[in-house]
Amino acid sequence: MTFSTHKIYSRASEQLWQIWIFTVVWNVVIWLIMFKEGDRIIEAFDANPVFYFFVIFPFVGMMLIYQAVKKTLEKRKYGRTPVVLDPFPGQVGGRCSGYLDLPLAKDSAGQATVTLTCIHHRASTDSRGRRHLQEKALWQDKVAVKLHYYGRFSRLEFAFNPPDYLPGSEDESDDYHSWQLHVQIAVKGVDYDRVFELPMKKIDDKTRAANARYQFKAEKVGGFQETQNATVPEISTTAGGLRFYYGYGRNKGLGLTLLGVGIGLMLMGYFFFQPFKEFLPLTSLLMSATVILVALLLSGFGLFLLANNMTVEVSPAGIIKQQRIFGVLLREQIRIDELADINLKQTASSSSGHQINVWYSLQAVTKDGRRVCIGDTLAGESFAGEIRQKIIATLGNWQPAPVLIDNPTKKQLPVWASVMLKLLSFSCLVAFLLDIYQAFPQLKAFLSQ
Repeated sequence: MTFSTHKIYSRASEQLWQIWIFTVVWNVVIWLIMFKEGDRIIEAFDANPVFYFFVIFPFVGMMLIYQAVKKTLEKRKYGRTPVVLDPFPGQVGGRCSGYLDLPLAKDSAGQATVTLTCIHHRASTDSRGRRHLQEKALWQDKVAVKLHYYGRFSRLEFAFNPPDYLPGSEDESDDYHSWQLHVQIAVKGVDYDRVFELPMKKIDDKTRAANARYQFKAEKVGGFQETQNATVPEISTTAGGLRFYYGYGRNKGLGLTLLGVGIGLMLMGYFFFQPFKEFLPLTSLLMSATVILVALLLSGFGLFLLANNMTVEVSPAGIIKQQRIFGVLLREQIRIDELADINLKQTASSSSGHQINVWYSLQAVTKDGRRVCIGDTLAGESFAGEIRQKIIATLGNWQPAPVLIDNPTKKQLPVWASVMLKLLSFSCLVAFLLDIYQAFPQLKAFLSQ
């Protein structure tokens, strides 16, 4: 993508048209099917309860209409609102800073959340010729900033320091990188929510020194630390140092999603395979058991995310971690003479529409190679770095090795998991052949001869 001006516009107009087209097509198709095939749909419900799943389709259509109207009102209220970068383009290994002006009067909005994300886009084609698009967040920083009011409009200023190991912006292809700036502001009436694709360029030490005149500063509230239900972590002072408390439900969104998906899979695993019991008894039983087992694992992990808390106490003597999982207390201690480093690690990412979230964790590394998680669900690299610095300062004279940021890599499945998957696929084939063998007496007699 080519940028010929310092002003960067969002794709709000294009996305608005896409939302309305999809909304109209979805609702027209769903309601036509309901009017024309209503009697058959009711018969299908009576024949197999699993078809009740399709009842949610009209409600999805209503939700799409709500979102489309909301986006239309947002577009009419705020207009184009371009981002102005200074310096231009943004610097990888330097500064990415700028501002945007909004038609907001004083006290009409709260603080803004600004998120900068580096994304790797990759397209691949499978053996059947189907094209698959994948997006992976390589890095993210998130800050909360205040708005500056000037009469009938306000200005939002932001500043980030992307690390130099990341790539710059690239033209769209089957394998490229892009940088996304997401601005969210809670406003009375209609919230402001826009995504901008920024031009970013890697710089060398000479360029970094030459651009030292850019001292653009945003009034930063602090590292972004608000989750869906509480502040993570809650920091308090103890007699010996600091206490970091990571409460229950800090992963509420992901936990509830996994729990809901698990329950849905369990219902599907039970009802979907019921009609096949008479014709394929072994196959349907094995498939149903497999789906229910996966559902139980997902539900169990979702409950774990909801039902655990963690307390980390830091003092010059070392680190004490206490974690409660379903009421069971687990305790670990690292003495100061055992501690080698505290690493910052990107642990998870999720995306919903244009909303991308990346979470970081902190790991205490001992001299014998043991790794202990002492911080999780930290939103944004800068906030995770702030928590790391607080821990280091509380440890006194102890000094770590240079910070190491571990980015997640695609790992191979364990040997036992690979063996289990192969056994499962083989078992399904054997069960299907046995069901076919039992279902056709002529085939049974032929094979017996």
